[in-house]
Amino acid sequence: VEDAIIYIFNGDMMVDIGDLYKFGNIGSLNLTSAVRLRSLRLGNKDDKNARQYVNSKQTDINLNNCIALEEIDLTNCEGFGTTAQQNGVYQLNLQKQTGLRKLYAYGASFTGCTLPSTPTLEVIEFGAKLRNLRLVNLSGLQQFSIAGVADMKTITITGTPGINTQDIVTRCYHESAGLTAINIEDADWTDFPILILEYLANVASCKLSGSIKIPAATSTTNVMTFALKKQLLQKFGDIDSGADGLKITYTSRSVVNALVTGSDSCPTVGKYQFDVTPATAGGVATSYGNDFSKIEWSITPNPYAIIDPATGEVTVNAIGTESADGSGPTAAITCTITLLNGNQITASKTIRLYERSAKVGDYVFADGSYSDIRDASKTAVGICFYINPEDKTQRLMVATENAAPTTVPWGLYPHNAGVPSSADREIPGIELESGYDAYDTPMANNTTHGILMTENGGQDYYISDETYRDDSENGDPDGFRKLKEGSSADTLNFVTLKEAFHGYPAGTKIPYGLYLTLIIVDHRDTVLSELGMPIPAASESQTEKESLTELLANIVAENGNDSDYRQFYFPAASYCHAYEPQVKTGEILSDKFKKGKWGLPSFGELCRIYWYHSKGYEGADHAIFTNAQKANLFTKFTSGSFWSSLEYSQFHTWYVNFGTGGASTTLRFYECSARAVAAF
Repeated sequence: VEDAIIYIFNGDMMVDIGDLYKFGNIGSLNLTSAVRLRSLRLGNKDDKNARQYVNSKQTDINLNNCIALEEIDLTNCEGFGTTAQQNGVYQLNLQKQTGLRKLYAYGASFTGCTLPSTPTLEVIEFGAKLRNLRLVNLSGLQQFSIAGVADMKTITITGTPGINTQDIVTRCYHESAGLTAINIEDADWTDFPILILEYLANVASCKLSGSIKIPAATSTTNVMTFALKKQLLQKFGDIDSGADGLKITYTSRSVVNALVTGSDSCPTVGKYQFDVTPATAGGVATSYGNDFSKIEWSITPNPYAIIDPATGEVTVNAIGTESADGSGPTAAITCTITLLNGNQITASKTIRLYERSAKVGDYVFADGSYSDIRDASKTAVGICFYINPEDKTQRLMVATENAAPTTVPWGLYPHNAGVPSSADREIPGIELESGYDAYDTPMANNTTHGILMTENGGQDYYISDETYRDDSENGDPDGFRKLKEGSSADTLNFVTLKEAFHGYPAGTKIPYGLYLTLIIVDHRDTVLSELGMPIPAASESQTEKESLTELLANIVAENGNDSDYRQFYFPAASYCHAYEPQVKTGEILSDKFKKGKWGLPSFGELCRIYWYHSKGYEGADHAIFTNAQKANLFTKFTSGSFWSSLEYSQFHTWYVNFGTGGASTTLRFYECSARAVAAF
């Protein structure tokens, strides 16, 4: 029978109307007079593979008067609820069926079901489309099943001891249910994986009571981390004693030390989040340690900021002013961790409550912030070595590691009759169809030195205090000698672009070294393109640096393992152009520090970097790399030579020897190190 219409008139004495599922599609079903109806069978629980009743009219079925129902079979029933369908949501309301004993709804299409709170209900079978599960005061429930929980949004199970709540939440985890609310009483969960507990802790509204036992932890599994323990305390209260309703048993690990993390500077009005992490006895951050019961925050009294004692969120209502010496108002944030044995561990952090300007020697972090204080939660991508005293927005940092993995040649070296000994290092005879010079880049060659002996001593072409520093009124505001204008050493500055260049609009000021690097990269690409050779580029499987390394290896292998053929790729500038620092998991690298934003230092930039390097790594005056190097955040410069990006001629390039301070030119087939520089 298709599209049948069934009306029951004067059916107040009927207790059973048979197997309606045999009718197939029922266009309308009116049960308003069946007040004594005890069994309603629109589906067949004994044949779960069969398609049953289909409400093709998409209308509701009114069971409000059927208060005597004891058994309802809706197995595989489609397209109905006891309230009208809206956007695929069907609600089944059985609140008035207080004598209900059995509900079979496997495969049914309704998404929500309101059950009566009754001790008579013994059996429930639900389908996989249920979004809201509510089982309240069903003390007689003996058998419960649900086909799937992937669509589940809310779960409430209270006063219903006969249900395996552990199985339900475990299935929600494995089926990736997007739960928004959960309320479960009297949990008795054993061997409960910590990953599922973490899943529940992230549910927006989660209320649990009872007992949860986590299996013994190994080094990598079922570990109650500090962060999770903190989250559970905020969510459920005292989980160690169970005083707040939920007791969790887990493998305990001691907290021996702590670190407060977060910005060391609060330069504007607003909110700043601080956190605490456990640490080893040596002060190294770790994720382990969980034997604590409370975390409280405080801040020293000040007129600028307050702190939320529970969360560590600082609200800055006003900011102070930086003094001429760079100081300003500060406050100390303290986190107090109360351990389970009653002892306390404290960790503090001093924060600046003013906008601090950058200083030479500052760490520069992946997010673009900077500080003279290490922030363990951020990756240090560079150390500031230059701030233009005339325009403090022009700032440069040097990378914490070399850009090139080994020493490399600077670029293509032509036949040079004047140096016969270099014949075996030449790549001669490259003539491009266009007439473009493959050897000499388009940059203006600079043949004038700027590091010269002075009246105070020193030696020509060697960087020293005598040749490079001048604390008198004749020097610059930072105490450095004013070098000969236009000389090779006078390239510690920013270039104003006369026209758009590599994505920078006309008028933009970029570091001199970056400008020269981009010229070199353009030159490289022109040569490679005309010769039909591959150009280094990032892809889905490779970074640009990896592509460059592979191409260098290939060209060497293709030419009898002659490493001089690397010259085709101008590797010193190419590695700096491809350089991109690695950051922590979940950390975002600022766009201004991504590949293409770093450059091989100009000669002037390289000279300044060397001078600071010459002060050592033991904390002497001007030894700006000391702290980062001792914290293993900065790789020392070797005593070998480092390339600059400035050409002297098609044969020579400016370089600095970091062992002696020698600053001059050398033949560009020689192999030197390369470390990148970027603005911040």
